[in-house]
Amino acid sequence: MANIQLQKSHTFTGHTSGIFCLQAVDEYHFLSAGGDGQVVSWDLKNLFDGQIIAKLDSIIYGLLTDGDKVLIGESSRALHLLDMTNNIVLRSVEIKSPIFAIHRIGDQYLIGTGAGELLCFDLELNLKKKIRLSEKSLRTISSYQGDIALGYSDNIIRILNEDFELKIELTEPTLSVFSTQFHPESGVLIATGRDAHIRAWDRFIHFKLIHDVSAHTFATNHLVFSPDSKYFASGSMDKTIKIWDATTFELVKVIDKARHDGHTNSVNNLLWMKYDNLLVTCSDDRTIAVWDMNFDEK
Repeated sequence: MANIQLQKSHTFTGHTSGIFCLQAVDEYHFLSAGGDGQVVSWDLKNLFDGQIIAKLDSIIYGLLTDGDKVLIGESSRALHLLDMTNNIVLRSVEIKSPIFAIHRIGDQYLIGTGAGELLCFDLELNLKKKIRLSEKSLRTISSYQGDIALGYSDNIIRILNEDFELKIELTEPTLSVFSTQFHPESGVLIATGRDAHIRAWDRFIHFKLIHDVSAHTFATNHLVFSPDSKYFASGSMDKTIKIWDATTFELVKVIDKARHDGHTNSVNNLLWMKYDNLLVTCSDDRTIAVWDMNFDEK
């Protein structure tokens, strides 16, 4: 098992409410957004104060960077496409429900809504398709080699093919699903949510359940893989961040307040950057923490 040397290298402050979204822009820069309606740009290399690039009137739950553009999903039922280079809104679209998930696959943007709809837009935000497989919120979207995983608040993960046809329903989660991620190399699907379990399914054997770990003491909000795909991190309402071996699902590190000056409230989103292998985390405590980790492989 790896020995992780870890230290908190920086804390970014400035948001006035809980932070729900993190998105990388390039090697050094990332965006954050949350309850205060602000989209803020941060610099990991120079650690400057954040730069506000957008200010909206409602909570932001969905954020996706795409080259020099960013999609912003509001709880007040609007989707915005922003040009970050010129800081102008290219297009806004009214959505009849809060937006929880934004994902790009090919030449389409996929939007998950509080009404349980999957909305498919082209890259200019023209609506092409609307799919509703549940009455409950669609909270998370991920994809891998033609498979699209949708996690819902009815406790079901639905796998669609590239033609958006339903392939299989995964019913092992017992409460709302908040995060789904495919392993970048193996294609194993991992997911977590309100029941605080982390589960994994093998897509090559008809999505057979291969791991089920009681991971946290409260709802687990997000999962992210390390740049080398050997590990993944989970963030929870129990205020902790945990690092896991992506093959064995063994716990290799717990980051908390007492031992590492961790977050004082729910950890909502994580971003694992290639730059210096830095793990970035955000929380209801209105801070963004940057974690410097070195792995001693044994």
